[in-house]
Amino acid sequence: RRCEELKAKGLDANLDEVARDIQARDKQDMEREIAPLKQAEDAILLDTTKMSIDEVVNSIVKLCSEDTKLDAVIGVGGIMIFDAVLDTIIRAGF
Repeated sequence: RRCEELKAKGLDANLDEVARDIQARDKQDMEREIAPLKQAEDAILLDTTKMSIDEVVNSIVKLCSEDTKLDAVIGVGGIMIFDAVLDTIIRAGF
């Protein structure tokens, strides 16, 4: 998906290169000494690696429609995370 976004912007993008760049960035972020990137204990992990934008939005909508999951999404970061989810859904035209 990232590769297609870059191409749509008129940039030269190679899928293997983009994947390596993302993996290197994620590794660096997780291993940094100060404030390493890590998943919150109560976070819901949604692997969007092979999903289209529509599939991502549908997965988010499904998570938000399940009572226990909705509590977890709101509990992680309060209204800001829920607003971000709604904003993504609205921008995608759902």
